[in-house]
Amino acid sequence: MRVAIHQSYFLPWLGYFSKLAFSDVFVILDNVNFRKRHFFDRTKIVNMHGEIRWLSLPVGEKFKNKCNEVQLSPPDDKYIDKIIKTIEYSYAKASYFKEEWPYLNKLIENTLLRNKNLVDINKAIINGILYLLDINLTKIYLSSLLTNESDATNRILAICRNIGADSIIIGTGKSLDVHDWEIIRREGINIFVQDYLSIHPVYKQVRRQRLTFEKGLSMVDTILNVGKETTRNFITNKVFEPIVVNG
Repeated sequence: MRVAIHQSYFLPWLGYFSKLAFSDVFVILDNVNFRKRHFFDRTKIVNMHGEIRWLSLPVGEKFKNKCNEVQLSPPDDKYIDKIIKTIEYSYAKASYFKEEWPYLNKLIENTLLRNKNLVDINKAIINGILYLLDINLTKIYLSSLLTNESDATNRILAICRNIGADSIIIGTGKSLDVHDWEIIRREGINIFVQDYLSIHPVYKQVRRQRLTFEKGLSMVDTILNVGKETTRNFITNKVFEPIVVNG
């Protein structure tokens, strides 16, 4: 069984979902420290002027808190309308806005109205996008229910043992340096690497047609520009199949 282990991100990018698509199980690292100005509470989009901008949730300063302890800290729900309107103004001219936005609008709005916990919000939106794209995962777990191990490498091993995973998919980001992958490999866990960013598909981004293509934007950008069918292909195509690393 192949597992992807990752923090929960807000409206993640294509590579995040591709990693999940090639996994049998997804484990959300919810009992690790929250990092402000990362991707836990924000994502990148193209605004109405063609500029790359952050779309953020109001969480305040939550240093030293675990991700599953982070609650939104708005005085009211006006931030929801701001997020919705920002996406609408930015992508109103996107090729698939009229077709795909009603579902995404409802997903984002309802999720934010019903939840104030950051992990719950991100998990619900990730599930909703997987449903839209018809990508099925056997199970989504929370790491807090699997292990209290604080060491990063031992945490990975404990998660794999507790769910019976014999393989793990990783990206080419900081996880390569954070964990001792040789120890994990010696424990019988096969390591697959997916370098999605280097072969990121290029598509027509509304409002950036005279500018360079921007990789790694929110799934909102991809879905509204090319539609769910093409987005699904960008995620599941065999060209993005993770490669096993033998040492």
